[in-house]
Amino acid sequence: MMRILRGVLCCLTVMMVTGCSRNLIIEAEPRVSFLPGATKLPSRAALLIPPAVAAGHYFGPVEWHEPPIAYTADCDVGKVLAETSRQIFLQYFSEVEVVTSPPEDNAFDFVVEPRFVALAPKMVRAGMASGYGVASVTVHVAIRQGGKTLVERDYSSGEKRGTESSGIEGLEDSLKTATGEAFAAAMVAAATEMAQAPGVRQLAAAPPAARLAPAAVPAQPRFPGWSLSLRFAQAVERPDDVAVIIGNASYGKQGKDIPDVKPAYADAEGMRLYATQALGIRASCV
Repeated sequence: MMRILRGVLCCLTVMMVTGCSRNLIIEAEPRVSFLPGATKLPSRAALLIPPAVAAGHYFGPVEWHEPPIAYTADCDVGKVLAETSRQIFLQYFSEVEVVTSPPEDNAFDFVVEPRFVALAPKMVRAGMASGYGVASVTVHVAIRQGGKTLVERDYSSGEKRGTESSGIEGLEDSLKTATGEAFAAAMVAAATEMAQAPGVRQLAAAPPAARLAPAAVPAQPRFPGWSLSLRFAQAVERPDDVAVIIGNASYGKQGKDIPDVKPAYADAEGMRLYATQALGIRASCV
C-alpha cells in the first residue's frame, strides 16, 4: 500500500514540476452582423486572397496564468479572414469578388488586400470550474486603385470575450466565439475607414471612364509577392524589436548576364511572416 501511495505522489510531483499541455482547436467562424451605419458605394471591388493567405494558420500559446496546465491554440486564420472580409466589404461595395491573383487593369474599381498579422488568445477563470475565452486580432489591409495605394495600415480588434463555459469543449467554444468576433471587429474597423477615405469616396463617385483610368503600375507583377503556405508558432510580442527585409528581384540595370530572381519578393514575404509570427515583431516594425 505504501509503495502505491509513493508511486502516486511521485506521479503528481512530476506533473506539478513538468506541467502538462492541451491543444485547443479554434474552429472560428465569421460573426458578422448587419452594419446599420455602412453606406454602400456603387463600385466593384476585388478581394485579393492569394492561396498562401487563404491557407494561413495560427498555432501558438494561449495566455493562461494557472499552471501546471499550458494551453496552445490551433486556428485556420486564413479561412476566417477571407470569409469575414467578404461578408463585411459586401456591406460597403455594391459587388465584391474574391480573386486569388492581382486582377487585370480596369477589371475592378478597387482591389482590397487583407492579411492576417496576429492573434492573441487567452483564457480567464470565472469560477471554480468555469471560465471564458478572450481574443484580439490584428490584420493588415490595403485598398488600391489602378496600382495606387489609397489606404494601407494595421487594424486591431481590441479584446473580445466569449461566453462563460466549463470543460475543455466549453472553453474551445468560448475561444471560437471570441476569435470570430475579434476578426469581425478588426475588419469592420478597416472597411469603415476605407469606405470613408476621401480618395475612395471621390473615385467611387466619379464616372466609370475616370474611375477606371489605365493603371500607372501593371496589375500583373513580374515577380509574385506572396509566399508559400507557411505556418509559424506565434511568439510573444516584442514591441521594441524591428526587422529590415530586403528582396532583390530585378538585376537588369546591373548587367545583361545577371538573371532576375523571380521568387525574391515571395521569399521576402515569407521572411515577413516569420518575423511577425515566429519572432513576435510587430507588423508596423517590419
